[in-house]
Amino acid sequence: VFFQRNLKDGIDYSYVNNKYFNNNKVVDKGVEVELLYKKSKWNVHVNYTYLNGRVETNWYEFDLGTYTYFMKGDTSFNYQFRRPAHMININAGFQFNSNWYAGIQGRYVGMRQEAQYMAAPVELPGYFLTSANIDWKASSKTTLYLNANSLFNARFTDLWGFSIRPFNFLVGYRDWE
Repeated sequence: VFFQRNLKDGIDYSYVNNKYFNNNKVVDKGVEVELLYKKSKWNVHVNYTYLNGRVETNWYEFDLGTYTYFMKGDTSFNYQFRRPAHMININAGFQFNSNWYAGIQGRYVGMRQEAQYMAAPVELPGYFLTSANIDWKASSKTTLYLNANSLFNARFTDLWGFSIRPFNFLVGYRDWE
């Protein structure tokens, strides 16, 4: 699937001069591809997303002498803060019988930019996470599960300034009443 979003006359904030300004044009384009394979007791699901976002705008500067803005030129820049250009999800599972299911998941998140106050953006490197799960259907309405996340204890930054969860697991149940 190809997608595109066009936005005109958006409002943005400049951390360089601490002023709001109008974007003349924002264009986000991308492609998403999804594959699903099922055979016998196996299922595999893969999806890939490519995203490219640009802002084209006039650059204004404030004149303290006249208390007005004047156009200084135009500029174009990447508008993908916290949004990676490339993302891949892979899920594979096996249905042992009507009660037992096991799966493994992988997720790649590409490099992204993180805006900072009064400073240049920080580049966050891409990362890959692996998780696994086992489900047991105890009855027609109840499932018990074990999920293990970040199997290899990956070290990464998802959001600048916030810690991430290292290896962890979840044990729980779903009741479908």
